[in-house]
Amino acid sequence: MLNDLGEYAASRNPKGYTEADVPRLIEQVCAEKPRRSKVRSNG
Repeated sequence: MLNDLGEYAASRNPKGYTEADVPRLIEQVCAEKPRRSKVRSNG
C-alpha cells in the first residue's frame, strides 16, 4: 500500500519539490487554512 501511495504522489508532482519551494508551499497552506479566533479569558 505504501508503494501505491508513493506512486500516486509521484504522479501528482512529476518534477519534485526542492528546498527552495518549501517557504512558498508553507505560505500556500497557511493561506488556505481558516483563521481561528483567539479565545479571550477574563483572568
